[in-house]
Amino acid sequence: MEKINGRPFKLGAVGADGSASAIGWEGGALTSLPGGCKVGVRMVADAKAPTDAVGAVSAQKEMLSNDASFRALKPKIAEILIGY
Repeated sequence: MEKINGRPFKLGAVGADGSASAIGWEGGALTSLPGGCKVGVRMVADAKAPTDAVGAVSAQKEMLSNDASFRALKPKIAEILIGY
């Protein structure tokens, strides 16, 4: 997602299940799409990610996708939302 966006993006709080949603594209390519489309993603921690890694990030309210503690979750895209 960072590669497509061209920069890190903002994530909301990570839930106890290890999921977090993008809440801002931080001026990247996904901020403004043709036709007024909006895109959202929900990411989840890899099933093999260390359990303590989820606990380490769940206390944070917001973070950037390039945050080392979030990357430790080895996140995968679980859902892509497109609205227009």
